[in-house]
Amino acid sequence: MKIQANTIRPGNVIEHQERQYTVLKINVFKAGKGGAFIQVEMRDIKSGL
Repeated sequence: MKIQANTIRPGNVIEHQERQYTVLKINVFKAGKGGAFIQVEMRDIKSGL
């Protein structure tokens, strides 16, 4: 299932490359002239990494 990047919040569980991750932290960077981008810090649920 695809979602908008701006709807991701800390505590959410997302699936990426067939693995489940919990979202720890979100950073939104807004460039001066270009578009913004989002950096997500996440941890693998199974391995804890």
